[in-house]
Amino acid sequence: MPLTTLVLTTVLTLAPAPTAPAHARVVAQWQPPAGAPPPPPPPAGGAYPMQAPPPPPREVYSPRPGWVFQPGHHEWRGGRYVWIPGTWERERPGRRWQAGRWERQGNRYVWFPGVWVELSAPPPAPVVAAPPPAPVYVDNPPPPPPPPVVEPVQAPRPGWVWIGGAYEWRGGRYTWVPGRWDRERPGHRWYPGRWENEGGRQVWREGGWGDEAREQRHEDRMAEKRERHEEHREERRERHEERREERREHHEDR
Repeated sequence: MPLTTLVLTTVLTLAPAPTAPAHARVVAQWQPPAGAPPPPPPPAGGAYPMQAPPPPPREVYSPRPGWVFQPGHHEWRGGRYVWIPGTWERERPGRRWQAGRWERQGNRYVWFPGVWVELSAPPPAPVVAAPPPAPVYVDNPPPPPPPPVVEPVQAPRPGWVWIGGAYEWRGGRYTWVPGRWDRERPGHRWYPGRWENEGGRQVWREGGWGDEAREQRHEDRMAEKRERHEEHREERRERHEERREERREHHEDR
């Protein structure tokens, strides 16, 4: 009996202390006081990454009433970036989800987790004059627009659509108008504006929201029309070859 007691005591002494599960991510759920920016959580690998995160993969999802989709993001684990897929969370009245982001600070990248913020105002947008609804013609002389300005990549905002900037013709010169956020319209797609050369003049075609189903039907009809055109052209070419072959054979018989 004394021997048994000694063995049990040794086993209990050597047993390791319990540790937290490796998958715990409590820091990502912490919410700062109102008005205070969230401090970056300590990196899982013990050191901040020096290289930028890779582009996020495209996530496809359908809206769910009463729920908010929180986009996925890359985490720094074990000296490399690991993709964490997006998740659904119940919406919170009066609040919107602000996605997390990676920011460069000096020679390293720091992750700021996403948080719920008060929905006191829509996302900030530059105040610009509304573009004219009709096409804008620029001539005498017709200068082509400069290359588009490379704007910073915008983090996704659920329920909002980023409309890229464009050049407008103001006071006899091109002026860059920055991009802006616009509320998402279910069943519609934003078609960006564009500059076109028409008869030696530069013409601005204003962008706008279009019915996605109708636009898709239009694109399908145009594709079908192009396919029929190609078929008719191929038939005409074959008939032309047949007639030429018949004339050649008739000439040889004579």
